[in-house]
Amino acid sequence: FFPSREQEELLYSVRYHFDDAACDYNSALILRDADKLDLLGARGIDRFFEVDTALDNTQRCIWFLINMLRGERLGTNIAREIAEKNNLYDPFLVWIKNHLPKKRRVLCALSGGVDSAVSAYILKRAGFEVTGVYMKNWSDMANLKGECLWQDERRDAMRVAAHIGIPFITLDFEKEYRAQVVAYLFKEYKKGRTPNPDVLCNNLIKFPLLLKEARKRKIDFVATGHYARVIHDEKNKHFYLHSAVDKNKDQTYFLHRLTEKELSRVLFPLNLIGKNEVRVIARQAGLPVADKE
Repeated sequence: FFPSREQEELLYSVRYHFDDAACDYNSALILRDADKLDLLGARGIDRFFEVDTALDNTQRCIWFLINMLRGERLGTNIAREIAEKNNLYDPFLVWIKNHLPKKRRVLCALSGGVDSAVSAYILKRAGFEVTGVYMKNWSDMANLKGECLWQDERRDAMRVAAHIGIPFITLDFEKEYRAQVVAYLFKEYKKGRTPNPDVLCNNLIKFPLLLKEARKRKIDFVATGHYARVIHDEKNKHFYLHSAVDKNKDQTYFLHRLTEKELSRVLFPLNLIGKNEVRVIARQAGLPVADKE
């Protein structure tokens, strides 16, 4: 893979002794993946995707972008030098450029937190046309100073959009949220039942209304910062909800009521990375909410 014995030893060290050769485990992933895919070979990426895969081109572009982000923050100077010397990033960039789907406009929900911020950042870097959206669902809540928390969160979401360089809009769904979620919760509480408000919100408010707004604006996809995967069975033309790679952060339970039609138009950019890596990407990108939940 590398021409000299020194480079071969470094690659072996990074792959099998992460703590010795790099800052942390994730900083070594780009070299591990580069070796696995044989990216410097004539048809490394093409060969990898000749086998059965659950990723369509839209998801593959995001996947390669994530790997490129890993490459930009290799943990050791010598590893970074080798990656640059061997043009390790070029295959990612070329593949993304050649395989970007024709439909690539995305409405990305920005909550003011780090997960949604990194999701928008990944999509923008992968070449998608991203519009950030903040959903106002509830305003009767204040912190100890008497200030409305939703205004603070919206302000952070706006700062993220400005930092990334994407348009930003605010949608007010408070009326719908009160009628379809809050009223139902109180009704069920009186009966001794405790439905999950997040499941109800995703099912009745967030995804249906965001997808409706996307259609109105002629936007192809809706994206969120959830830790979940959508598996696209291209052969049978079905979409399935699947657990995230980060099992500790998996949020598929909160999404289990989404229909297949909705899943076909939803992107989860964090589907293949963990919370610790989200934090690193946010800091590397200088996102203003890098240290928030």
